[in-house]
Amino acid sequence: MSKARNPVAVITGAARGIGAGCAEVFARAGYATVLADKDLGEAEKLAGDLANEGLEARAISCDVTDGESIAGLFEETLNTYGRLDALLNNAGTHIPGNIFETTDEHWDFLLTLNLKSVFLCCKAAIPALRESRGAIVSMSSMVPLSGQRDAVAYSASKGGIIGLTKSLALDHAHEGIRVNCVCPGNVDTPMMQEWIGQQRDPEDVRSRVYNAQPIGRLADPQEVGRAALFLAAEPFITGVALPVEGAATLGY
Repeated sequence: MSKARNPVAVITGAARGIGAGCAEVFARAGYATVLADKDLGEAEKLAGDLANEGLEARAISCDVTDGESIAGLFEETLNTYGRLDALLNNAGTHIPGNIFETTDEHWDFLLTLNLKSVFLCCKAAIPALRESRGAIVSMSSMVPLSGQRDAVAYSASKGGIIGLTKSLALDHAHEGIRVNCVCPGNVDTPMMQEWIGQQRDPEDVRSRVYNAQPIGRLADPQEVGRAALFLAAEPFITGVALPVEGAATLGY
């Protein structure tokens, strides 16, 4: 086991979208960055691109709904680098639906992937973060801050992340572990563009989605990544749910 000279970050759901943007930001900021994702091929491709820039990045296959897979992720990370300085819980998805459209299966799936995974990853990471006095940053959403139609399971799961963040921040402050979350609004990801393209009138939907932010555009994934990096690095900020949403929650 060789101890990394640079800080080490594990990012879940890092193969694409917000997670990929976060991985790029953390790697370019000097972190040895572990890209954890079920899609190992895509994660390896991004890790290779970052390595070609002379940055330290590696991909590890991980299913964040499975405790054994998560344990393997942190075991491999510590065996490789000897330390952990930041955990970024990003893996998640969205299945729209009001309370009658949301099946029991969809509810259980979203609460497991979006929320229980954060609980499991934090539990696995905290022993190593005690040693480094490190940080946890989790990806929530602006949705539990503002509400959203047809998003009962998603909103519940992302709101749970905010509550979990604040409780963990209090529980582990005395150990020097800081725990925060980011609450993004609409972000220009492949998932977002795919969803827009599936609508009956994509151009109308695109216009409305872009104009939902008073700032007049979607966020870039790296902008969300820079907010996560800020929370991971600042030593006196903990228990915060930081909106990164172009003032969308303020309205007009």
